[in-house]
Amino acid sequence: MLSRILALVLSAATIACWSGSPAFAQQTEPRLALVVGNAGYRPGALPTALNDAGLVAETLRSIGFEIVEGADLSQPDTLRLFRDFLAKVDASGPDALAFVYFSGHGLTFEGDNYLLGADAKLAREADIPIEGVRLSDLLRPLADAPARAKVVMIDAARPLPFRPQGRGLAPGLEALEPPQGMLVAFSSAPGTVAPDGSGPYGAYATAIAEMLRAPGIDLNTAFTHIRSRTHLSTQGQQTPWHVSNLGEEIELVPPEAATANLPPPPPLRVVRPMRELEPDDAYALAIETDTLEGYVTFVEVYPRHSYAERIWAMIRARREALAWMRAQQLNTPQAYWTYRRRYPSGLYGFDAERRLRRLRAPFAPPPGFAMLPFAGVPLALRGEPRAYRPVYRVGPPPPRRLLRPPPSFLVGLPPPARRSGARGLPSLSAPIPAVSRLAPAPRRGPPAIGRPPGGAPPAGAAGRGPVTTPAIVPRGTVAPGTAAPGIVAPGTVTPGRGITPPESPRRGPPAIGQPPGGAPPPGSATGTPPTPPGTTGPRGPRGPRAPSGPSGPSGPSGPSGPSGPSGPSGPATVAPPTSTPPARTVTPPPPGGPSVRPSGPPPAASRTIGAPPPVVRPTTPAPAVGRPTPPTPPATVRRPPPPPPPSVKLAPPSRSAPPPPPRVTAPPPPRVATPPRSAPPPPPAVRSAPPPARAAPSPQACPAGKTLKMIGGRQVCG
Repeated sequence: MLSRILALVLSAATIACWSGSPAFAQQTEPRLALVVGNAGYRPGALPTALNDAGLVAETLRSIGFEIVEGADLSQPDTLRLFRDFLAKVDASGPDALAFVYFSGHGLTFEGDNYLLGADAKLAREADIPIEGVRLSDLLRPLADAPARAKVVMIDAARPLPFRPQGRGLAPGLEALEPPQGMLVAFSSAPGTVAPDGSGPYGAYATAIAEMLRAPGIDLNTAFTHIRSRTHLSTQGQQTPWHVSNLGEEIELVPPEAATANLPPPPPLRVVRPMRELEPDDAYALAIETDTLEGYVTFVEVYPRHSYAERIWAMIRARREALAWMRAQQLNTPQAYWTYRRRYPSGLYGFDAERRLRRLRAPFAPPPGFAMLPFAGVPLALRGEPRAYRPVYRVGPPPPRRLLRPPPSFLVGLPPPARRSGARGLPSLSAPIPAVSRLAPAPRRGPPAIGRPPGGAPPAGAAGRGPVTTPAIVPRGTVAPGTAAPGIVAPGTVTPGRGITPPESPRRGPPAIGQPPGGAPPPGSATGTPPTPPGTTGPRGPRGPRAPSGPSGPSGPSGPSGPSGPSGPSGPATVAPPTSTPPARTVTPPPPGGPSVRPSGPPPAASRTIGAPPPVVRPTTPAPAVGRPTPPTPPATVRRPPPPPPPSVKLAPPSRSAPPPPPRVTAPPPPRVATPPRSAPPPPPAVRSAPPPARAAPSPQACPAGKTLKMIGGRQVCG
């Protein structure tokens, strides 16, 4: 029994030591990686391609990835292995993380990137689609996989040893925009190549092994450090590139996993004006941001610095690569003609001719052709090189002080041991220690809006970093505290519009004939049509009175009569003598008698109205509010009658006895809003007033102890 227990313990220990991987011992989300290294090309073997693939595979295994690997694969073997990998990703569910790393040769041809198998034979350019694996054919099915995030790393931007018959191939790989939920990284920027170094491992793979294990950083930040580390370690000859459309921050190693062997990388540099930085720091900031704007700013601030030559070469290659990407997105003869005119001897000139031939369009544009604007790719700057120059051949090395020492597990790492007769990757002689305390990558939402680390610009952006999802107010909506053209918030005052309902700042009783809520007056700038004569419509808040019509400047005490300077009519003749205009407060009682506005006694000017009496003429206040109208009755009413009407002497007692509140709530007659304004109404109009309450208001119009009587056709309190 004891021997059986001992055997079980030894078996478990053997399995644990053999695996050397935390993928089976620690609980994380499913993590899968496809790693392919092709080195045995017939024109010449690559010295570090297999070593780099083995290093990256061991690095991913140490942080919980299950590896699907292949070495020196042909095109059919590559497609078969990729199909098996996709099946594993599909079976892992929506929380899986899927990584792909390819090390070997790659090229661009007719607008597509191709990865070459180890047995590729390129006798002519037409062999490229036959011998190579189209990168887009791998990205599309991977994008459809249900994994949470996908990362594709292509370490294939090397000088080509192939010389196929044809018109020429552009160097390196061309820029692209990844699908949603994917990050794509190249070992060298689009349109550039970098030769392998002299060590057993490439600089790009070494930077990947260091930064993917760094605790507490997300993938965008990790690949920004990969670019900076590779650029500095190669003395400026190789500058990686990446573009991200992940939509969320993916953190492979949690911060609590930091140890002496896993030091966190230095924080990213704070974006500051380059004029405030020293040339070395400004240069390092431009490499970290990796945008056209950053590079252009550096050469503008330090045009004569020794680093400017390399930065100019990077600007030239990046601008042309992005212009070619925009032309392919449009895929029209006009787009390719624009590219050829901007770059007559450009890198992708032959590809543009091939595309024009497919579209059955001539190579030369017609007379009078105007170039199309490429979104986010402005024209070349003054001083920008006209011809392409290999970046790795120009400029002095950057300062060594910017390069920090690598972690201990990468210092002096010996080359891996090759497996004889095996198609797998070489295993490292000193395995990379597994990271302890792994945990599932937390969900932290999209990256922060601002300067994203690195990346090519998305459509419509000029050299921005990774594709992010900024918080944009949808078109047609108004953010809090803002206003959109043509949209007026309730309660705001706009020139020519007045106060928009429903929140009017006015308080107190409404004006005569105006419903509560402050509707705009007829004919105002809000678009409400004027009320036609003979109808009743809502009246809104009234503005300040302005002189209108032929009326003169005379006030209540000015000369009166038909020969006076006031003219036949005018609002000024019946304006209240108060200092506050009725247009703003609407509190002064308009002339017309206590039966119309019981809030106070009528002003002195209103007592001059003789015929018809104020109680029967509730429509006379209309001119007092400053509405430009045709001549109104006040002009003829102001004539003093031969005998002073008794109502003039009896009107003052109404000051001490204001009418009761029921008169305030009584609905106005239909004729209030539209009194006849062309001539004084005849007396029959008074007798034909629709409301019977207005025809006999004796209980409210006469003081206590007196009654309303008809004497000589006039109503007199006696």
